Parts: sequence; structure tokens; C-alpha cells
Amino acid sequence: MRSTDDNSSSCSSAVSPASFLQRTLQRLSSTQSLTLKADEEAPVAVITLQRYLSDHSEGQQQRPHSYSYDMTVTDGLWRAKCYIHPCLNHLVHTNTLRTGADISITQCSYVYNEKRLGHGFICIEKVRCCAENSALLPRIKGARSLPLLVKQGMERSVELQSDVPLQVSRKHYLPLWNNDDPEGDIWTSASSSADTVLDGEMELTLHPEKMLFT
Repeated sequence: MRSTDDNSSSCSSAVSPASFLQRTLQRLSSTQSLTLKADEEAPVAVITLQRYLSDHSEGQQQRPHSYSYDMTVTDGLWRAKCYIHPCLNHLVHTNTLRTGADISITQCSYVYNEKRLGHGFICIEKVRCCAENSALLPRIKGARSLPLLVKQGMERSVELQSDVPLQVSRKHYLPLWNNDDPEGDIWTSASSSADTVLDGEMELTLHPEKMLFT
């Protein structure tokens, strides 16, 4: 059910059968982790891929140049901003998981952030990468302006998910392929270089050689 805000929605009992993301989020309401069968999968398009420093709070020693990634996907009806499980980071590093491509989510879970009341997000744990160029995106008008899907009772997440990392201890994103020109509303500048590319999709498409990972 869509809320009065055109840019957000909570997942209610009135789930559209046509929306894969709505169905998935609804099922995550009753289970901690969800593994999808082949006949339950549906391709979603990656419209945003964003990088930031990993959180230190997991009790593990921070490795140098360790990053986390958020990914916004769409099924053509809704957008969902998701956290990419670290086991999938190598797909980002090799440009296999990238903006402008279709993927199938095969396993995911829902994460409640204990540090911020009313904040939670989908964690994508396993994916199957489809065609290099999305077959879904050309059929979607205004993919980046589609309503943002959040779990019922988590409507406060909408503002948090708009411009900052899902791991809310971080305040801004980094460019996808270099460590300069941080991205986000917290960084204000009177001017920017015409050569600076902050958008993850453009950076990934125009400069895939700027991979800093080993």
C-alpha cells in the first residue's frame, strides 16, 4: 500500500502480486533469513551502488581499505535500498555486480539496527548475476523516482536511507572507485570540477579501470 508520500511506502498486508520486492519484504516479516527457490526469483535492476568505510562495531579487527556497499534495486514498481553482505564484495571489486545490470536475489535477510530505533534494511546475501545490460531498466520510466519500499513500522528509515549509508554510524558515501570527493549532503561545496564524477553508475561505466581492490 502506497503512503501519502510519493517517495516512500511501508509494506502492508495489501501486497501487489506483481511486485517481487514487496512480496520478498512481506515474507521477511515472518522469518529472519529467506532463501528463494528458482520459481520465486525475479530479476531486479541495479540503479545505485554506493561505497563507505566498514563499521568497526562487529568485534573484528578492521582491515585497511575495508569497505561496505549499499545497493538500490528496482523491480519496476518499487525501489529498495539494500546492504550487500561482505561475502559478495568480490562481485563489486570485479565489476560483476554493477549499476545498469540485472540480478536475481536468491538469499536475503532483514537487519534491525539496534543503535537506531525504527531503522532496518534488507541484507542481500546471495545473488545470481544476469545479463550485463539490464533488460528491465529500458522499460522503466524514472527508475530513480520510484517509491522507496520500507518495512511496516520502519517508516523512519526513509529519511535515513535517502542519502546516508544504511550503517548509520557512517555519515557519507565515498566515490565508488576512488577515495576523493566524498558523496552526500553533509559535504557542501561552492563548486566542483567538471572532471569529478560522483555518481556510482557513471564512475563504474566510464572508469572501470579505477579499481583499488586486490
